[in-house]
Amino acid sequence: MLALFRVLLCFSLRSCLNCAGEIDTAHAAARAYDRAAIKFRGIDAYINFNVSDYDEDIKQRETREIEGDGIFLG
Repeated sequence: MLALFRVLLCFSLRSCLNCAGEIDTAHAAARAYDRAAIKFRGIDAYINFNVSDYDEDIKQRETREIEGDGIFLG
């Protein structure tokens, strides 16, 4: 039986975002969570791996903020 993982990024007890659908490994799900957390919460987000693994994601977020296209949730 294949286990599937779901990535949820929660903002409160009642507000969660399904970030990546269903993922087939825990490692891939953890990576997807990290990317979503950085996208929505920035570099101070609590993540599973070293923040330097996501330099490209951070650059993209900064570019969106400068251009005014980013999503800012607080």
